[in-house]
Amino acid sequence: GIDDPGARSLGLNLVSVAVETASSALGVFSGIRERIKVQVLKLLLRVASCSTEDGPLLSRVLAIITNIFHSMKIHLRVPIELLFTQVYLKTLRDPTLPYDCKEVAMESLLDLIKTPGVLLELYVNYDAEPTVTMLFAQVFKFLCRTVFSTSGTLTSIQVLALEGIVSSLQQFGLHHSPNPAPAALEFAQEVRTKAKIKRQLQLAAEHFNRDADKGVKFLETSGLVPLPITAAAVASFLRTNPALHK
Repeated sequence: GIDDPGARSLGLNLVSVAVETASSALGVFSGIRERIKVQVLKLLLRVASCSTEDGPLLSRVLAIITNIFHSMKIHLRVPIELLFTQVYLKTLRDPTLPYDCKEVAMESLLDLIKTPGVLLELYVNYDAEPTVTMLFAQVFKFLCRTVFSTSGTLTSIQVLALEGIVSSLQQFGLHHSPNPAPAALEFAQEVRTKAKIKRQLQLAAEHFNRDADKGVKFLETSGLVPLPITAAAVASFLRTNPALHK
């Protein structure tokens, strides 16, 4: 079990060797992909969340998780969201945890941030998708708050956070072209449209959280639901909007 240090060490060694050996072939077979998502990553995330006071163990587990991500990132939406929110951000925000463990978490987070295309994919797959969390915004805001969190001597974590901000800006800058291809323009417009809808949905949720009647009126005027508005449309909005207080 994960509570037995010997068995845990052996298990991590075996998983690490398997991931490094398979490399990009890891996500080729659907059966293996599902087992990694449902069993392996779930267990690794559990170990990581239980190891936030053990720097070396946390570093080892996060290294395996990031290797899996590099090998099959297109298949890992939910596990990656949990990695960012329940391991990275949760560890870094906890004032009771040892500094070296937070440093390990920040280094691993920076490793993912620096991976080409990762931040753009975060934005497209989360921040521009109407019914899921604003993951890129959470991460970027956290980095900004970390850099300006204290006065006095600059800490190593603040330096790492600043590196993450710079890398983020550079990555998005690389995707700007003075003469984009038609397909790129179409994709960018699609992302902008989704992001606009998401902002409207968040605003609608804010209205609903304050006053349900005003929320319904906003839905009627925003174009988010077909008119005349129906109970089914309102129910769908209430069920799928993550910004609502439920």
